[in-house]
Amino acid sequence: MSHTLRRNLLWALAITGLIAALTGVELWLQGAPAGVPLATNLLIFALVNVNIILLMALAILIFRNLAKLFFERRRRVVGARLRTRLAVAFVGL
Repeated sequence: MSHTLRRNLLWALAITGLIAALTGVELWLQGAPAGVPLATNLLIFALVNVNIILLMALAILIFRNLAKLFFERRRRVVGARLRTRLAVAFVGL
């Protein structure tokens, strides 16, 4: 098994475990309301957790790229101004 595939599998397992743990904590904190099936709550909490994790990943990627652009502009790397304009347009969009 290649190093990249192993790393990707570990990331997938970690994210799946995080989603399961967060969903379990939310179900435990909420308690068991009468009249609402457990499967419905489980699905809703799992989907909310997936959305939160994806938004956090997107924010991390955006801030990482903005930091890289800042340091490239500081070192006056060729093409840094164009990449900065493209990144600002993306973030603004």
